[in-house]
Amino acid sequence: MPDILEYIKSNKGELFETILNDISEYKYRNARYDVEFSLVAIYCKNTFAVDVETLKKKLRQTDRLIYLNDNLCCIILDGISAELCAKAAENVNYHLLQINVNNKYYLSAADSQNYNPKYKNMIQSLLDRLEYAIENNLENIVIYQDYVI
Repeated sequence: MPDILEYIKSNKGELFETILNDISEYKYRNARYDVEFSLVAIYCKNTFAVDVETLKKKLRQTDRLIYLNDNLCCIILDGISAELCAKAAENVNYHLLQINVNNKYYLSAADSQNYNPKYKNMIQSLLDRLEYAIENNLENIVIYQDYVI
C-alpha cells in the first residue's frame, strides 16, 4: 500500500486541481443558490475493480464521478448537506461492496457546508482523510471529519 500513499503524496497537487476544476459548477450553485454538495474519495486496493459505468448507474444524474487513476476516484454528491454526507458516503460504500465484495475499499468524505467558501480546504481534508484510512488499513470504512463511521 505504500505505492498508493506515495502516489497520492507526490501527485497531490494534480489530484487537487482535477477535483477543484470538476467541482466548479457545484461551487457556483453552492454560492448562488445555497445548494450543498459533498465529496467522497475512493481508493480500491486492487486495480479499480468496479466498472466505472456500473458505479455511475448507482449514482444520481446530478452526481459526478471523477476518475483519477486506475485505483482512485472521487464522487461529487449534489445536494448532499453536512447532515447527509456520512449517510451518502456509507451508501456509496454499500454499493461498492455489492458490486465487488472481494475488493478492499478505502473511503473519505467531506461536505461543502463545513468549508464554504474554502473549498481548497475541503479537498485537502478529503485527501488527508483518505491517506489516513490507507495508512491505518481502515478498509470498507468511511472516514468523515475526525472520526470513523
